[in-house]
Amino acid sequence: MKVIVIVVVCIVGFVVVEHFYWTGRAATALERRLEGWRARHHLTDEQVERVRRLEKEFHGSGNPFNPPAHTIEEERAHSEALREAMNLPSAPSETPPR
Repeated sequence: MKVIVIVVVCIVGFVVVEHFYWTGRAATALERRLEGWRARHHLTDEQVERVRRLEKEFHGSGNPFNPPAHTIEEERAHSEALREAMNLPSAPSETPPR
């Protein structure tokens, strides 16, 4: 009986550590991506906050045990929502030449 309890505690401990490790990495990666977008696209604090919400709603928390799955149409809608939040052109062909 003690062996079963020890095994269960180890498994639960592993799952908890993995959850916090991967959600922490996802949060760090999101913040880096947002800072890059802020600098590249000259985003305001309000725009960054809106993009942060969109990204978290679409991609989730980074939980490796429950990854989100999306259709191509949902991915397109997400991309369009990001472009709108950042005031970017709707299509790559509308991008001004450099």
